[in-house]
Amino acid sequence: MFQKLKGNISGVLISPMIPFDENEEVQEEVLGEHLDFLINSGVNALACLGTMGEFPMMPVDMRKMVAEVMIKMVAKRVPVVIGVGSPGTSFSVDLAKHAEESGADAVYCVPPFYYTHDEEAILSYYRSIVGSIKIPLYIYNIPRTTRVNIKTRLMIKLANIHGIVGLKDSTGNLEQTQRVIESTDLDVFLGSEILFLPGFLLGAAGCVSGAVGPVFPEVVVELWRNFTKGDLECSIECQKKVNALKLALTTPGSALIPTIKEGIRLRGHRMGSALKPFRPLTENERNTLKKAINNVKL
Repeated sequence: MFQKLKGNISGVLISPMIPFDENEEVQEEVLGEHLDFLINSGVNALACLGTMGEFPMMPVDMRKMVAEVMIKMVAKRVPVVIGVGSPGTSFSVDLAKHAEESGADAVYCVPPFYYTHDEEAILSYYRSIVGSIKIPLYIYNIPRTTRVNIKTRLMIKLANIHGIVGLKDSTGNLEQTQRVIESTDLDVFLGSEILFLPGFLLGAAGCVSGAVGPVFPEVVVELWRNFTKGDLECSIECQKKVNALKLALTTPGSALIPTIKEGIRLRGHRMGSALKPFRPLTENERNTLKKAINNVKL
């Protein structure tokens, strides 16, 4: 079981998708349906406006508007964590303050990206953000997209900053994850879906699911519930389902975000488009995805 929590969130967090119309306006009614679907599936919290929320492609005003809408729609049914990462400190501070004022329960934040920064610059970035708010901050380490890997030595320093309570670990490196769990008091959430159960066994506080979760939230919830009940055999079977679904959702070879949105539609739910330059799936890609999902035994 996980160590004593530093924050107040544990379990399954799902990253909601943001539905856009052909004019790249948010389809609020569709977004509300999607949030209801996730919450009614039993998720413990929502991690919004991260990678799957297309945050790097949104103007700041749009990010603020989407955050406000989602927080209002969720209406305290589950905690809402808002992504506030950006390459510049002032943008992230502004977004974090706005998230707090809008009623977010916490924020999470990638390190400054695009330019290369040393440890002191990264520490200063996080100190500035967490010092501007009273709600907790979770670090988001996803070197695949940011090209910045916050390794254990720096993570230990960050863990000592008041207000930083946890980490979404999307490194895909279980050895690094274990070192962080053992070396800090951070609440660690696995972001690499094939590593959910191994991470739980090492003491992670939960997971953040961005590919399987928005389409099949109930499968990820089932995994966590079986684990917390101590049913390892059922947990292993659930992890196998998660792995199979992740493979199915990446089978078409198209960009992941439009593919996940198509997967939601294949389950009978409404879902809008992705922001450009993402393109819709071709008919062949849609058929490949549908076949791959149908072949997964749930």
